[in-house]
Amino acid sequence: VIPLPEALEADGGVVRPFTLGLAPGRKLPKSGRKSASLKDATEDGPQARLFLAFEVISPCPTQLKCLVNNALDLPQTSSQGSSPSPYKVRMRFVEGDPWLPGITAVRTGHRNRTNRPVWQEKCRLPLPDWLLKRYGMAALSSPTWLERGSRADSQKNAPQLAVFVEVHDKERLATDAMLGRGIVPLEDAIAAAGLGSSPVSLSCALGAVIWLAFEIRADQEQLVVLVDKAEGLHKGGDLMGLADPYCVVQLAETGAFRGPAVGAEVRGTSSAETAASPMP
Repeated sequence: VIPLPEALEADGGVVRPFTLGLAPGRKLPKSGRKSASLKDATEDGPQARLFLAFEVISPCPTQLKCLVNNALDLPQTSSQGSSPSPYKVRMRFVEGDPWLPGITAVRTGHRNRTNRPVWQEKCRLPLPDWLLKRYGMAALSSPTWLERGSRADSQKNAPQLAVFVEVHDKERLATDAMLGRGIVPLEDAIAAAGLGSSPVSLSCALGAVIWLAFEIRADQEQLVVLVDKAEGLHKGGDLMGLADPYCVVQLAETGAFRGPAVGAEVRGTSSAETAASPMP
């Protein structure tokens, strides 16, 4: 993650190194030790670095040109073993914390050949440190947070958090396809805690919905999303429109959300828990 002011200050086309953070599930080369967090590699081991050069092009309109030169000490990938990995570099402008969706992602089990799946599984999402430090867990568990915290901060350009629930179709020979996505603002999820399951529209087809419920676990600093069931799903290319659906649940800042979780990103997520009792 390179702050935009830092990239603008590097204007001039001179190649310089930028330290890479470690994505979830990645490891340092064998000569170093694994980082305990998503921060930079430790000082006593190699640091993954990407060598970039920036150049501001103006006007008509003002653009930021980036030269991707080379990289050193990139993390290992679990699928490649000792073979060279086909690394790719993707760039985009984001607001907020782009790591948050990856570290909170939880996946449910999949259901076979249905467009009305029933999961009844719990997904436990850790709440980000900045949110806990700003309000405290006790405050987040109270309805007064909605008046004093979230809505007040929305006037101060505070990060806008939401629960993203993606429904994917499990494929055997091809990449899993996303069937739809439901979005619930965090303040709405907290306000709905303990009120039972309710429908959330999915961005896939008219009438498609997923039923969700929410809980606040103050002792564990978690938001628990109870994924109940979905209705109205449709898989293109299937004669009966049936899919093998599962869900990926993530907490993200709306400006930083990077799009559908795919491939290894989905396989590397945590697993949901079966609900101990039927959802209300």
